[in-house]
Amino acid sequence: MRFMPRRHRGIRHAIFERVCIVTTPFFVGLPGFRSKWWLVDVVTGDYAGLYQWDTVEQARADASGLERVLRLVSVPGSVSCEVIADRGVDAFAVARWGRGG
Repeated sequence: MRFMPRRHRGIRHAIFERVCIVTTPFFVGLPGFRSKWWLVDVVTGDYAGLYQWDTVEQARADASGLERVLRLVSVPGSVSCEVIADRGVDAFAVARWGRGG
């Protein structure tokens, strides 16, 4: 999941970041959740969340819900999602950026 919040500076952004952090434990209780990586480019304001689920169906359901919420607070056209089967976040990070966690 990739997106850019409408404002990436100031108090509203600080609140947005805290809300994102506080809601992270919510995912732990969802069936099939495995892991989450939270990434931000502090220069551009781009955010990315890498999530790992037990099944592709669970990943698609999560992505669908997150897309709807993120579109409400993001720059139009900045929300994107890609569901990749049979690859964990570590393997994805190595393939994409040449390193993992």
